[in-house]
Amino acid sequence: MAIYFLDALGDMCPIPALKAEKKLKDLKEGDVLVVESDHSCAMTSIPNYLKKRKHEITIEVVEEGIWQIKIVK
Repeated sequence: MAIYFLDALGDMCPIPALKAEKKLKDLKEGDVLVVESDHSCAMTSIPNYLKKRKHEITIEVVEEGIWQIKIVK
């Protein structure tokens, strides 16, 4: 298992979801992608965008206005 970080700070939706989907294609089963975003809609758009793929997704507030969306492939 490896952990990868994706900086989506400053990106408006749906860009964080699109970037996450593209990066996940390069990862192996069990790898973790951590998407950092400062756009609140990413908390719903990323899980909604990836729901068909059945990834495990958790969301954490890391500081005021910044979230980390962790996706286990």
